[in-house]
Amino acid sequence: MTASARRNLGLVAIVGAALMVIGSFLPWFKVDATFIDITRTGMDDNIGWVTIIFGVVAAGIALQIIRGRGVGGGVRWNVGLIIIAALSGILAAVVWAGGTSASKSISDQTFGFVTAKYSTGLYVIALGIACVIAAAGALEILRQRTVDAVARSAAAPAPAPAYDPAPAAAATAASKQCPSCGQSIPATSVFCSYCGRNTTVPSPAG
Repeated sequence: MTASARRNLGLVAIVGAALMVIGSFLPWFKVDATFIDITRTGMDDNIGWVTIIFGVVAAGIALQIIRGRGVGGGVRWNVGLIIIAALSGILAAVVWAGGTSASKSISDQTFGFVTAKYSTGLYVIALGIACVIAAAGALEILRQRTVDAVARSAAAPAPAPAYDPAPAAAATAASKQCPSCGQSIPATSVFCSYCGRNTTVPSPAG
């Protein structure tokens, strides 16, 4: 995984974390009635503080990813991002389903002169969670590709050494022919190892 890819995905995670924090302050739902309109944010029931904490933690993890701390030692920061995003998603789902006091009036139905519907904050938080999950997933894919590439390079056979004729030529140049028996012997030999004759004395004619 290259440093630039890690940095870019870390920035995507930071953007997602920022959206989670911003969405906590925005309206989560609106109730339009005949004589009054009610708008509630995540901070009205203090549930927004939870998504803010999740966003801050996600941003901190993303900064560690950008800096590359622990990456060489096998630290998988993206798993932390996935856990934070999953917890945030569960919380958002609970709110969306009407499981808290901040969303009990939300039913996406119109009855009488009252209409209750979801508002901007929940959509912004959902977008932030999606960014964090996308960044964490991409980091895991790149990490796995890097691991596979290292494994393939380690398993690849080493190339065969190229043939170098120089040693053979040097060995040939360092030998001579015995003038008596004609065998090849080292050039520095005085006596032939085959016939025992003195190689410095020419062989007699005939």
